[in-house]
Amino acid sequence: MENTNTVAIPSMQERHRIGTLTATAMTTVALFIDGLQALLTFLIIGFIINPLIQIFAWILFYLWFHFNDVKMLEGGLRKAILFFGGGILELIPIINALPVWTLTTGATILIVKQEDASYNKKMAQASVV
Repeated sequence: MENTNTVAIPSMQERHRIGTLTATAMTTVALFIDGLQALLTFLIIGFIINPLIQIFAWILFYLWFHFNDVKMLEGGLRKAILFFGGGILELIPIINALPVWTLTTGATILIVKQEDASYNKKMAQASVV
């Protein structure tokens, strides 16, 4: 007699929201923005133009993360505090000459990769059970 009481568990796909190419592109763009802001700060014109660049960069990275299914408030506040805190730091003259966008973007990518690895591990364990 065949056992009909089994339940099929749908297999979950591994989650890799930010791939290597995307991470490299995001970090490169952040580095370019930071370099431009540093150059403009040392040319004194940055005090006028850098806030506009900062707003553009914040919108750009927010949308870029969002389009890669990265929600800032999902999975705790680490990403949100890091991302929004970095954005606020970039509004401060002289400090915006530091590579804050590069560090913020890189750290956010690392957090996302950790979250994905943890998710994939949980899904693998759940599929075994």
